[in-house]
Amino acid sequence: MLGLDTKAITELLEIEAVPACNMLKSILGRSAKITITGIEKNDGGHLLESLPHFHVVIEAERSSENGRISQLYIFKQEDMMCLSNYMMGMPVDTERPLDEIALSVLKEAASQCFHAAIHELGDFLGKEMDEVVTHIAVQDGIEQIRETVDTWETDGSLVQIDFHIEIEGLHSFDFYGLAPKQLQAVMGIPSLEEEGQKYQGKTIAVQEVSFPEFKYEAVEQTIEHIGEEQKKLLGITLDVSVQIGGTSCRVKDILALKEGQVLTLDKQAGSPVDIVVNGQLIGKGDIMVTGDKFAARITEIAGKRE
Repeated sequence: MLGLDTKAITELLEIEAVPACNMLKSILGRSAKITITGIEKNDGGHLLESLPHFHVVIEAERSSENGRISQLYIFKQEDMMCLSNYMMGMPVDTERPLDEIALSVLKEAASQCFHAAIHELGDFLGKEMDEVVTHIAVQDGIEQIRETVDTWETDGSLVQIDFHIEIEGLHSFDFYGLAPKQLQAVMGIPSLEEEGQKYQGKTIAVQEVSFPEFKYEAVEQTIEHIGEEQKKLLGITLDVSVQIGGTSCRVKDILALKEGQVLTLDKQAGSPVDIVVNGQLIGKGDIMVTGDKFAARITEIAGKRE
């Protein structure tokens, strides 16, 4: 496959790895580090040589303004068993089949990691990007992977990405990604041939320019600054919620919840509550009782422009 810019792909995947690791830390309660150890073309004939025989396959779809592609992430079965055991509160070395519950836990964890990673990359590139998990399965051979890859719209040229992950005090292992050659375009990276063609032609003289210094002054926007055309926006209904606090629970804790059980939140008694509008924090307040209803008295506004 010509024009594969492995350096650019590696740099963008490293950007994705940071929020993915942060999400893993939130899920597992342990620090994680993902590194890209190799990127190469694979014509499909080398699958048997590089991929584990007993494995778990996560199928995903990555999309951007440049197109949509399918991807596969392949893990050794014993590595995924270790992770699912830990998330479900079992000894990590327990040998047990990866049943539907275990696979659902793994799928949800992967979905959260992919979502955090692709949106971080999209913000960095200034593009609308998304990646969703569509399926997860346990397989005992390469033929199913080969059949899946054969359905992709490609001439047989694949991109194989080798990853290594280290989870503090728990486990470290390798896993693999497979994508069609269009991965590069979906990530917004031009092929090396396109880059070469872009700069062919006559030389253009470039003159240095300078710009006058300017000063930035913050402007506080209020309702008086809204024009007549935009005032109709003021009638839009927004969802407002008051949040006392939150906590994190493992899957095993959620499954073990009982009536009458007390959940300890992350805020001290008497702390101000959060005023949230459409998922965005806009201020703080105190809890009050008005008649037979709860109420919140706003004590601080964090910002209304966003």
